[in-house]
Amino acid sequence: MGISEITSREPVLQAIKEFDQLGREQFLETHNFGKANKYMLEYKGRYYDSKAIIGVAYKYAVDGALPLGTKELYGGEQVKKRLESLGFKVATVAKNKTWIFQSSPDYFEIRKYLEESLAKQQEITWKVSHFADKIIKGDNVFIWQAKGKSKNAEPSGIVALCKVVSAVGNIEEDALSKTLWKPNHEQSSEDTKRVRLEIKMLASTSQILTSDYLKNAEDAKTLRNMSIIKSPQGTNFKVNHEDAALLHHLWNLSICPLETDYYKTIESQAQDNENRSLDEIEQRYEANRKNNETSSTTTTIRVFKRNQDVVDIRKRRANYQCEVLGCTNKPFKTATNKWYCEVHHIIPLSEDGLDCPENTACLCPTHHKEIHYGKNADQLKEQLQQLRDNEKEPS
Repeated sequence: MGISEITSREPVLQAIKEFDQLGREQFLETHNFGKANKYMLEYKGRYYDSKAIIGVAYKYAVDGALPLGTKELYGGEQVKKRLESLGFKVATVAKNKTWIFQSSPDYFEIRKYLEESLAKQQEITWKVSHFADKIIKGDNVFIWQAKGKSKNAEPSGIVALCKVVSAVGNIEEDALSKTLWKPNHEQSSEDTKRVRLEIKMLASTSQILTSDYLKNAEDAKTLRNMSIIKSPQGTNFKVNHEDAALLHHLWNLSICPLETDYYKTIESQAQDNENRSLDEIEQRYEANRKNNETSSTTTTIRVFKRNQDVVDIRKRRANYQCEVLGCTNKPFKTATNKWYCEVHHIIPLSEDGLDCPENTACLCPTHHKEIHYGKNADQLKEQLQQLRDNEKEPS
């Protein structure tokens, strides 16, 4: 007896539903579980305490059974393996903490500071008024821009992601920062503790993870209780592990990677493939493949490079048709007189999926959106994975 009795996804999904209905605090209290300190179950962009979920799932898997308790679950590894065997994704709770540092454009030209520092690849300095003994090198910091009074002010919210690259100490404010304070708002240099940050990602105005969204998003209800939302006065705010994981997920969705030279290369290769047969594209793909490794490039953000040959191979093998079983969505033709379709990586490149034809599916736009955002996303993914698994491996 034990978690080996949980042999399908349904009991876990029922436990997740109960978690959502009760809320995290009440769910954990009701079933006598503490918060996860190592593994979190990730499902549809939300995070759940893995051991509590698997314990409660047991009562749904075995008729008349009570949930398993912490004493009956001998460690996170067995829970992780069981959930993964059922097709769920389990994330490791980040050892590094996540913080939010706030600035107001009424006092300081925060956008200019971030843009110029990033362009020069310079570290920035930030005042630490609270948690000086908790913030350490390697921690993540979201930069929060408060709502300014100007009519043209950007919305309040997260505008950048940074990494802490020094200990908190008596660090002098950098030269650029000193020039960007509004009159009568300059910082005092005496006994001011600061930390150095490296800017990892910077959002454009349209990419800001806004406070309005975080307050109202149905898929991010826990975030509306963050300190920066409920009591926004201050400079430094702590973010708990669950909220941090969700913030990172939403932030990645809000950022739209764009690397001009790279996409020009992709467009050129796609045009070249128009004049090649499927056999020729497959031969070039095999000749250029390097141990199925997925490459990425780093600019202000990280974007995974996709092999255009893989895209064209999948489209032609599918005859430009959606591969979802029974798809009835009406297609349309492009300017080149080909049926429009999109190629989806079944296991995302960001989750170590391979950029190869065997890990892709040809989808209509509707099903492509549904597999990313729909309630049936998991079923669609399983169907497409089964489709690929049933195919004969290419020789």
